[in-house]
Amino acid sequence: MNPSQAQIDQAEQAYASGDFARAISICDQLLSHMGKNDNLLNLKAMACLYNGQPEAAENTIRRVLKLNPRSAGFHLNASRIYYHLSRNRSVKHHAQSAIRLAPREAPVLYQAALLHRDCNDHTQALRIVNRCLHLQPDMSEAWQLKGSILTDIGDLPAAKEALEKAVSLSPGNVRALSTLIKLRRDDLSDVQTVQMLEQARHSAANVSDRATVTLHWQICIAAKTSMTQRLNSTAKPMTSLRD
Repeated sequence: MNPSQAQIDQAEQAYASGDFARAISICDQLLSHMGKNDNLLNLKAMACLYNGQPEAAENTIRRVLKLNPRSAGFHLNASRIYYHLSRNRSVKHHAQSAIRLAPREAPVLYQAALLHRDCNDHTQALRIVNRCLHLQPDMSEAWQLKGSILTDIGDLPAAKEALEKAVSLSPGNVRALSTLIKLRRDDLSDVQTVQMLEQARHSAANVSDRATVTLHWQICIAAKTSMTQRLNSTAKPMTSLRD
């Protein structure tokens, strides 16, 4: 392995571990010797974004797209950067560019739909996620996203169906399960709620990710609230045994 490749690996490892400042430093060193390189610049752009430097990320991703304007992945990263800059028109422009470049790549369509949803363009987001599911109907994350979009626009019956599909495809999809419990709290029996909680507990049991654990507790709170509401609504005043 030559030194340049070793340094590229170090930059990627630093980025993956969250050491974004180090990733930027290594990228700069490599670029000063290697000249223009779209992949290195792309890595630097995303490291800048997550290091709290969105303006530097924008300048860098522009250089990336000048070098390689036909990469759907680079356009999606540009969308993410513009989202952090609150420039929704640019977010959607680059997401649409990614779709045009990879119209039959379900992961690209999923990310594009997610970006449109984050820009509150629910009509386009739903259209894109449906295209994604047509190509890959077993993508749990896409069904979850569809459920989220439908929840946002108020179509709760369809949202429940989409989330149920997400959970059936991937019982470990804790986020989808959490949302589903919240939506179904009025028609969940106690047995169903406990079963879904057990499913969530099992799914999160071997995951150290703090966010997943937090979601698990949100599920517990949602289900407990659901049970309490049902008990309060069905409870009757106790009458004297003498009567």
